[in-house]
Amino acid sequence: MDNNERNDNVFDDRPTGELTFGRIFKIIKYSALRILVYALVAVIIAGIASVALTLVEKPVESVSAVIEFNYDGISEGKDPIGTSFNSDIMKKPIVLNRALDNTNLRSDSVNASNLQSYISITGVIPPETLAKIEDLKKDTNTSVDTNEQIANLKYYSTRFVLSLNNYGSLDLSEKDATVLMKEIIKEFQAYWEETYNKTPILSTFVYKDIVENGASKEFAHYSDILSNELSILKDYLSSKVDIPYVYSKTGDTYASLLSQLTTFEDTVFRSYDAFIYSNNVYQNKTDIINELNHNIMELDAKINAASALISSLNEQLKNYEQNTTILPDGNGGQTIITSYPEQYSKIQETITKKLEEKSDLESKKKIAEQRKEKIENTQDSPSAEADVKRATELLVQSASEFLRISENAQNLTDEYRENVSLANSVKQVTPVSASIEKGIGMKTYLIIFAVAIVLAALIAIAVTLRLQKKFSLPKRNNETVAATVTATEIDNDSESKKE
Repeated sequence: MDNNERNDNVFDDRPTGELTFGRIFKIIKYSALRILVYALVAVIIAGIASVALTLVEKPVESVSAVIEFNYDGISEGKDPIGTSFNSDIMKKPIVLNRALDNTNLRSDSVNASNLQSYISITGVIPPETLAKIEDLKKDTNTSVDTNEQIANLKYYSTRFVLSLNNYGSLDLSEKDATVLMKEIIKEFQAYWEETYNKTPILSTFVYKDIVENGASKEFAHYSDILSNELSILKDYLSSKVDIPYVYSKTGDTYASLLSQLTTFEDTVFRSYDAFIYSNNVYQNKTDIINELNHNIMELDAKINAASALISSLNEQLKNYEQNTTILPDGNGGQTIITSYPEQYSKIQETITKKLEEKSDLESKKKIAEQRKEKIENTQDSPSAEADVKRATELLVQSASEFLRISENAQNLTDEYRENVSLANSVKQVTPVSASIEKGIGMKTYLIIFAVAIVLAALIAIAVTLRLQKKFSLPKRNNETVAATVTATEIDNDSESKKE
């Protein structure tokens, strides 16, 4: 074999051999039949594997509907009373049990506890958040990682996809699953109305008991209860004062009830409070001192908690730096504006509010301590009968008036929720529909076959190269021997000529 023939040998594995595109194509050409056979075998194996996976990964059957919440606060992640909204309320056991009772589908496998694990609730991304995501994807000028910005976007869903998944595992037909889902939605809407349309602002049992039976505990005890609940009701009415809704039965509004409550606090309640403390009215000295000790301990705990929070918030303020904005002033100069971030101002507002609360608590504690000291220095016998009688009259009057205002506030709120704020606050925006999600999609099958064919081709080429190398070695050894013999003959000829 001459040098040209050796350079054309695509399987030449000499150290000086180079791998060119030409040699690669020749390798593939010489391996074509083997690649075809191996690929055919790979396709058969991939087909068998796909069938096996299909049998293992059964399609997921589900019935779903979209539920929408529409009330003040839901877009901030709040429920109607201002606490954190939890979408799992849609699959609470009480809701599922009612739905199962209505459909007669209850069985050993279909029960509220088991059903919860088959129900999924997925929040729908709000349109405005989707728009922000699209804007971030289009913005190529930012140095911040787009994916990180998208991941840090905060939003609260107002729509949720409620799904009953894999209902076949519960031995439910598509028809049964659809009927059950409709009942779940209906019972949830009823439960929602029960929970929020009739949510009590305050418990009025204590005041009803006082009106009917008089004082069964120390007068100071009732004073503390009234004082605390006065603050709660006042804060509630103040938060609603801008709502112009008029209660149909009394003509009251939140603003008018707030005015009535303030008047009650400044007159009737203050009269009762001042009378029992200025005249040191009590029925049992031991009981009243224990009551006051308990109050002082509670006030101390609240004061310490407020102090700790204020200290923590002050430390947070140290982490903020002023923002500097430079604006042209129109005369060729510049105006420098320095300000703190919005969160800084919010923390300051919280600190101011907590300082006021702490001051109020300290005042109450001081009054309680003075009251305790005064009682400890008095006689052990109860107060005069006339004082007890007058204190009882003032207490009943206070309880009666506070009961009237709080009940009217409750009735106003119930009517407002039913007619305005929570009317249609929960609605089903899509009908219950069935769907089947394949366990393994077409894309997965294509990937399996593509990978199998590529691996088969690579293995076929590797086998071809291996076999060629194996069978070409003897040939090269013979060529080496032949070359050695020829060289010996030449040397012998040269020696003969010399002689």
